[in-house]
Amino acid sequence: MGQGDSTRRRHAVEAPPLTELFTASALILLTLPLMILVAVAIKCESQGPIFSRTELISPRGRRFSALKFRSTVCEPSPARGLVIRVTFVGSIIRFLRIENLPQLLNVLRGEMSCFTWHLDQSFFLD
Repeated sequence: MGQGDSTRRRHAVEAPPLTELFTASALILLTLPLMILVAVAIKCESQGPIFSRTELISPRGRRFSALKFRSTVCEPSPARGLVIRVTFVGSIIRFLRIENLPQLLNVLRGEMSCFTWHLDQSFFLD
């Protein structure tokens, strides 16, 4: 075996399977109008980013930022300091369980899988 063979094999292991790419691409195309609508609603309702990020660790031990639609805001409160509250749009996307749709982009990047959910949050492992 030459050195090129081991390089090819390493890249084949790291690349997401073709079925995952096809599934994630199809789901993104199907849900794109809904995702645009949610993004516009989040931006119109409150200042701040459209997405929130959670640092996770893949089954291969790599850290990455999983994307979610932002559903909360931090507001100052005189009695309790900063208070995190769920926004109106956030309550709707949580009820419909669509706040994780942006994670399909993580699947396209090969950081997550559509079919397995064994991920750990990094602060549990540190």
